[in-house]
Amino acid sequence: MPSLRDLLRLRTRAAHEALEATGLMCDFAQGRISDAQYRLYLRLQQRLHATLEAGLAPWLPPEIAAIRLGKSEWLAADLLALGSTPDMADGAASVITSYAAALGTLYVLEGGTLGLQVVRRRLPDSHPALHGAGRFLLGYGSDTGRRWQTFVVLLDALPAADWPTALAAAEATFQAFHTAFAESPCAAMS
Repeated sequence: MPSLRDLLRLRTRAAHEALEATGLMCDFAQGRISDAQYRLYLRLQQRLHATLEAGLAPWLPPEIAAIRLGKSEWLAADLLALGSTPDMADGAASVITSYAAALGTLYVLEGGTLGLQVVRRRLPDSHPALHGAGRFLLGYGSDTGRRWQTFVVLLDALPAADWPTALAAAEATFQAFHTAFAESPCAAMS
């Protein structure tokens, strides 16, 4: 029988690929994002993370929340380092109504943190993300892989009866990110 992690990967594959195919995400993943595009990327991420973190907080044990729900602050710090004001507008995100939905949402956020470790290595040495405006891209630093593994343990412990809720939340989270990044004006720039 497949694990919840396997099912999440399978069910969100198309949504994940659609998000990565948006112009802004594609340019970023390939390390060819301009400074203006990077600011937009950070703004969109900050808006979505702030909204999702607020929705996640009531459903996560405090020790998990303390470790995993600070990314919107990292993004705000990166924007400030670039001389930009953090975006305080709410992002369009689904409402989180259970622990299972929280784990499905976190699957997307934690997977993104893991994936950024690869993206960060592709950036040119002169990119601002590597010079004081890259806290978000750093993730958990050398603990990123270990923290992903501890998150997988949480997924593995979720009862199978709750898997449909986690799967739906992950799909909705990917959709929220796709909507935000597909609508970005820089997405058509190369």
